[in-house]
Amino acid sequence: MKKLLILPAILVVVLVGAILAFNAGAFNATIAEKLSAASGAKIQFDSIAILTFPLRLQLGRTEIEHNLAQVEWERLEIEVANPLPPMDLRVLLRRPKVRMRETSAQAPPSASTPASPAPSFSARGVPAVRLTLRVEGGEIEAPQVYVSSLDLSFAQQLLMRAPAALQLTAFVKTSMIPAKLPVTLETDSLILSEESLKTAGLKATVAGLSADVQGTSLLKEGRHRWLLEVKAPDLSALPKPPDVVPAKNWKGAIEIAAELNKPSAEQPWQAEGKVKATGVTADLLVHQAGATAEGAFALDLNSKFLYLNNVPSLPELNGQLDLTGAKVLYADLFSKAPNVPLRLKIDASGDATKLSIRDFTLQVAQLRARLSGTASAQSPWESQLKIEIPQVALLGLEKLLPPLRQAPVRGEATLQASIHGPLAAPMQASITVESLRLKDFAAEVEYTKPGLVAARGPIVADILGSGLMERGQLKSAKAQGSVNLKSAALVLGPLRKEAGQELSAVFTLGNKGETLTIDKLEMRSFFGRFAANGAVVNPLKPKLNVNLVMAPLKMSELRVAMPEFRDKIPSGEMRAAVRMSGELANEKPWNEWPLQISGDVSVSLPEYKMVEANASKPAPPQAAAPLPTPSAEPFLPPGYLTNQLNLKVSADIGQLVKDKLLLRQVSAKGTVSGGRFRGQAAVGQIFGGSVKATALDVPLLTKSPTLQGQVNWDGVIIEEALGFAKPEYKTMASGKTAGRADFSTLMPGEKNFFAALKARGDLGAAPLTLNSVKIGEMINDMLKKIPLLRISPVKVDPLRGSMKTQFDMANETMQIAAFEAKDLDGSELQMKGKVLLSSMQVDLAGTFFWVQDQVKGCLAEGNSDAKGRLVVPLALKGDAMKPGFSILSDVAGRLAGRALECEKSKLVDKVKKQGGEAVKKELGKALKGLFGN
Repeated sequence: MKKLLILPAILVVVLVGAILAFNAGAFNATIAEKLSAASGAKIQFDSIAILTFPLRLQLGRTEIEHNLAQVEWERLEIEVANPLPPMDLRVLLRRPKVRMRETSAQAPPSASTPASPAPSFSARGVPAVRLTLRVEGGEIEAPQVYVSSLDLSFAQQLLMRAPAALQLTAFVKTSMIPAKLPVTLETDSLILSEESLKTAGLKATVAGLSADVQGTSLLKEGRHRWLLEVKAPDLSALPKPPDVVPAKNWKGAIEIAAELNKPSAEQPWQAEGKVKATGVTADLLVHQAGATAEGAFALDLNSKFLYLNNVPSLPELNGQLDLTGAKVLYADLFSKAPNVPLRLKIDASGDATKLSIRDFTLQVAQLRARLSGTASAQSPWESQLKIEIPQVALLGLEKLLPPLRQAPVRGEATLQASIHGPLAAPMQASITVESLRLKDFAAEVEYTKPGLVAARGPIVADILGSGLMERGQLKSAKAQGSVNLKSAALVLGPLRKEAGQELSAVFTLGNKGETLTIDKLEMRSFFGRFAANGAVVNPLKPKLNVNLVMAPLKMSELRVAMPEFRDKIPSGEMRAAVRMSGELANEKPWNEWPLQISGDVSVSLPEYKMVEANASKPAPPQAAAPLPTPSAEPFLPPGYLTNQLNLKVSADIGQLVKDKLLLRQVSAKGTVSGGRFRGQAAVGQIFGGSVKATALDVPLLTKSPTLQGQVNWDGVIIEEALGFAKPEYKTMASGKTAGRADFSTLMPGEKNFFAALKARGDLGAAPLTLNSVKIGEMINDMLKKIPLLRISPVKVDPLRGSMKTQFDMANETMQIAAFEAKDLDGSELQMKGKVLLSSMQVDLAGTFFWVQDQVKGCLAEGNSDAKGRLVVPLALKGDAMKPGFSILSDVAGRLAGRALECEKSKLVDKVKKQGGEAVKKELGKALKGLFGN
């Protein structure tokens, strides 16, 4: 007996264990795989759980992917409230989302193709079930319809065998009416069986309008017929519409009737109906996308619609919309007060492929625009339309256009035009302007769009034009007229124009075939005058053959007019007469345009300040090695246009400033061709002198360009030049220098400027004070180190006089082929060697010819040249500010040796004349005088 009692316990444990395993997700993958295989859809869910007391099945977040739709929900709960017949089944579906996929329209089946059998149901196989279904927060997205906030309650006491009750609320938005409209459905007499679905008392509301729905669907036969009828003979008697409807105080009558049917399983759905609005009025309150409409409107509409063979059509669309009583605003560009006419009238018909517009008239105040023709109902909206604005006086339009409200608008306007082709791609259409006339237009504008444009003041214009454009190609055009903005103040981006500053244009344009001819285009502005003539082929992708003259462009005025760029625009004037030939390929950077520009350009600047480029950013702290220094940018970006430039250029700059460097009377003249500048330049005053460069060759399109040419300078103050190059060397020398050199160099701002600098030439200096070469000090140092020579110290003075040298500079080293410096007293220094410019270290060797009167006898006689100057061999090494000797012993030996040779020669002569003893005594005296013992 005990063993028998154990068996139920084991079953309970097994059952509980199975439920726990099920709830833990052990079978989720298997269930999803089986359901996916059976349904043909991809199914996955987060969780499945079985709960007891009462028995419930819960599915967590679930996603179903099918080729027809994507379905997901947050939770599905099926509860068995009563397991005994009739079973009480309660279903809750929370936040379902259904996204229908695009499918191509199906053609009706042909006679040879058997129709699919209609689905059939049988109540015999359905158990006795009491069903309650609730859907909360549903969402359905289809290609033409979007349903949101869907709540549904469905209850049937005996499934498939008793009347059902249905309640539905939702918001519906369609492609035809993009606003969200509230929709409700309610009935307690929905008959749902295995044979049919029908009702005779379903109440529906759409945006507050009540509708009666009745119909039948014979499920086995595949036949359906449903009727929708809305009759509102007095809108004022209806309940207040929901707040989502942007209109109140409705009056008038609306009638809507529609029949939806499917004659058989083999035939497609079809629909037919009408919409009629008679004397409908209401008070609008619309605020959307920058547009506002407040006040009364009136609507009369008579429309019929059909849906046959999967094709919708509008056999009739006739209506009028009158917003005269409303205030209508659009941004800050349009403003219509109540009682100013604003009417729209349409008389049209069409189907899914084409809309025929017999008359579309828009009236705004006294301005009327009429449109007629045909347009396709699908993209790209192929059309054949005529547009007409009859001659109208513009007086009073300032009341509609806030930017022109400061004063009455004057003038007249007319327009006659047509368009044949796709509206979605106007460049592929044929656009004809038979006549465009804006005559004696005058207005005063007051408009501001922060950061973009601002205008204030009078505008005067007179324009007459016509033209034809086919597939983006200009076939004919003619325009002439004038525009005057002198009295207006304008802001266009960074450019500012004050009232009273000149700005006007006069033009006469025409065409020959696809070529637009510019017979006359003259623009007068406060910053210069411009004139152009020539031809433009295909203005939408223009190819130019145009002459442009600027005479002059006043950059000083632009500095004032463009304060944001003041530091980048120099003061002065520019004149130009150029010819432009080629294409403006706007899809490319300007320097790559296939455009050739030639002519003359000249610039005259009283002053130009060269602004330093921003310093390069330091390498990131985490970088293992410093980033390489980028190469200097070229003067112009390389490209077809910049390589094809062929310009004669000249510049005159009164004063050029770069950091502490000041240059006056700067001029340049030459040509820009093949990406290079060739010509000459001159500086009238730099470091107290002048510089002229000739045979200049400057690459304009390469990074780190190497400049070369010849330079001549005269009267340059040496100490000023040295002080600018390196302040610590300012006292090295003083005076003035002149010379010439052939040079090759990078720009001074380049990292490797000194390493790449090459120059060969000669220079001279007179007068000159060479403070770094103090010969007297050198000789005194030498005499101290030669005790055998008893010579009193000499006067210590820098070399004063003149200098000339020949040099060859490369790799930061200056080779001195010949250096000659002359003192005012007749002394002379001749040397050669080299100077390391990076450290200013000298290594020179040569001779000093010393004019002196304190060295006499054989020391002077044996070491003097023909002019009686003491010849002193010198070698200078070390810092150029204070060089030192390196071969003093050789100097001493040579001086003493030559002195002894002199004494020896004299001794031989005395021996011949006076005898040995007398000579011996004289020799002793001479040596004692020479060597001091």
